[in-house]
Amino acid sequence: MNEIERKELQGLGGWLVLFQIHIFNSLAGIVQLVILVPVFRLIGTYMMRSNVYASLDTNPFSVFDFIFSPIAIAIIAVLFVLTLLCIIFFYRKRIVFRTLFVIQSVVYLVGFGLYYFYIMTDMYTQTTDGFAAFDGVFFGFAIAFGLLPILGIAVAFIIALFKSHRVKNTFS
Repeated sequence: MNEIERKELQGLGGWLVLFQIHIFNSLAGIVQLVILVPVFRLIGTYMMRSNVYASLDTNPFSVFDFIFSPIAIAIIAVLFVLTLLCIIFFYRKRIVFRTLFVIQSVVYLVGFGLYYFYIMTDMYTQTTDGFAAFDGVFFGFAIAFGLLPILGIAVAFIIALFKSHRVKNTFS
């Protein structure tokens, strides 16, 4: 009988396609944040000048203020650079990709967490006093259920990155 030799898995095929999708999805999200948010800010400013929102006491578009803060601009710039470096080292099959991917995931989670927390607390401050206790619980669960899937996906990718034989063979 002929023995079939098993090839060592290497290359960017198989489940490593998920890394490619994740990295390009991150890049698309950053580009969307840089391009679409200013457009929505301009639309919001125009709507605030019209009579549609003239009766409101608060600015419904104040959630965009966080994006134009120096902290958010720095996080977006760091994420953009890290994502580009991840793409470069991923396709060059360098081992430094693993470290950069972990750093990019942590910065992404921290940035998204700060942004989500800012939006939820901004919405919480716009509520009336009668519903303040209920809104606090509701927004707490909204933050938790918004961040848990993203955290789970990032942790799953990081574990797969360090436990996979294909990653060890490809990025050596």
